[in-house]
Amino acid sequence: MSWILCILPGMETSGRTRTLRALLSGGDRRSIAQANRALSLIHANPNLVSEVAQLAQDSDWLVSMRAMDLFEKIAMEHPDWVEPHKKILIGALADSDKWEIHLQIVRALPLFDWAPAEQRRVIEILLRDVEHPRKFVKAFCPQRKKA
Repeated sequence: MSWILCILPGMETSGRTRTLRALLSGGDRRSIAQANRALSLIHANPNLVSEVAQLAQDSDWLVSMRAMDLFEKIAMEHPDWVEPHKKILIGALADSDKWEIHLQIVRALPLFDWAPAEQRRVIEILLRDVEHPRKFVKAFCPQRKKA
């Protein structure tokens, strides 16, 4: 069976999630696994964004990182697809010990409008990460003005 047949609309959610997860699994932190295939599937079926949001919280941090990368890429192209799931950006993932996840979050946060309570959390994350030891993360945070 072709991999694309595994994610037909109407297939049960857990099956779609398992298929996307398989595409995001394996390798090491420098690898994207088969994330490009997953992105193509999402473009063909935007309903899969909810599966990506679930995978962003996967117990395998590599799957989580790649899901966050997809989430951020989709947010840049189609913020309306991601809008219903944007709260994962200000949840527990924002406090991850993995710089790669911080990078995806700080790149995606400014793409959305936030309610006042959420905006406080967004500002907290961005101000914290402007001091992040990784330059890649710092580069996407607002810069503090020097006194």
